[in-house]
Amino acid sequence: MENITGTTFNQLLEEPKEFSLRTSLIYRVFLGLLISIMCAFGVIGNCLVAFAIARYPNLRTVTNYLIVSLAVADTTVCAWVMPIAAYQDLNGGRWRLGDILCDLWVGSDVLMSTASIWNLCAVSVDRYLAITRPIWYATKRKITFALILISVAWSLSFMNSVMALFIVGGFQGNEDAEFCAVNTQPSFGVASFFVAFFIPACAILVLYTLILRSAMRLTSSVRPLHMDPDQPSHYVGFSTRYPFTSKNEIKGTVEFANSAYGESGVPTTVTTTGDNKHTSGIVKTVSFEVQGSKTKRNEIPAPAASDQGPSQPSEPPGGTNEERRIKEKKERVKISMTKERRAALVIGIVVLAFIACWLPFFSVFFMISICTTCTVSLGIYQFVAWLGWCNSALNPVVYTVFNREFRQAFRKLFRRKDN
Repeated sequence: MENITGTTFNQLLEEPKEFSLRTSLIYRVFLGLLISIMCAFGVIGNCLVAFAIARYPNLRTVTNYLIVSLAVADTTVCAWVMPIAAYQDLNGGRWRLGDILCDLWVGSDVLMSTASIWNLCAVSVDRYLAITRPIWYATKRKITFALILISVAWSLSFMNSVMALFIVGGFQGNEDAEFCAVNTQPSFGVASFFVAFFIPACAILVLYTLILRSAMRLTSSVRPLHMDPDQPSHYVGFSTRYPFTSKNEIKGTVEFANSAYGESGVPTTVTTTGDNKHTSGIVKTVSFEVQGSKTKRNEIPAPAASDQGPSQPSEPPGGTNEERRIKEKKERVKISMTKERRAALVIGIVVLAFIACWLPFFSVFFMISICTTCTVSLGIYQFVAWLGWCNSALNPVVYTVFNREFRQAFRKLFRRKDN
């Protein structure tokens, strides 16, 4: 990232010579106050998100570890990148801090902004697997998975920053530099556009399209299981049928009562087909109870399978207690599905905010990188840059407003402070 001289920058940006509003004291005071509030809001909000996840065990999920990584990038943008940008803008777009600090500031801007975008992409990958691979997600996914996604996100961001600083002529100060901004050489402009925005944005949009399609398909394919008062079943929720072949060549399907979003119940029906008319023996049904990242497996003897039709589920002991247990499991299924849908909604809103905030900047940046005759006013360039940085302050707002767990955690934090 190099310091861009006034002459070089004017080839890309048409800077107005006189703008009384931009140079007025009222404008500077108002803009400074607005920026200060935005920076403080972003820093406090992102720090609260990270602290809440560290403080409350129920928030320590793989998705939220990714959100912590996102909060780190957003906090740096709000605490470092935005205040320095405010200094330059409040000084009429003039840089007076030297070329080394310019390179350091712009390099960190590229690093943290790209990291914020790629961490959003990592969260989208996590949500996609949670919806489309629920059993794997509930039983196999561990913290290592989150660390891999975080490492990939930060590695790509670091690569983009290094490419800007060293490959396209970074750290080449100029005493006449009047404006500090991202290098707009075509080679870096095009590469950065694809690495920092286009590729992750397309991945995010594709993943969320697949998530919506999968959620709609699951919603239409699952069917409710109703409890018969005379024939209580093990579990009331949603059913899914899986084909199986036993060791003695009995073929059929096992119908699991489970949640479409990963909370498994126990098999409720075993249907067998085959050529052997006098098949007998014991078919074992397998139940999985998923709790966090641990899975308990229980084998329950089922009635002998025959060609007379589907076998009946075993009779559980107890009447009132069994009904209560069934009701509790049914409620857990509803809660699990609600949580996953709410999480997808929250991250979806974050993604939409990301597109709305960063698309204008990268559109302008890409245009002035490939079009040497195109001009954009300095005011427009600064506006779209600030719009992109605002995304770092918006993310914690989305968590607070649309996520019940975070709202409850924040209430607990504030109550303790009040007490």
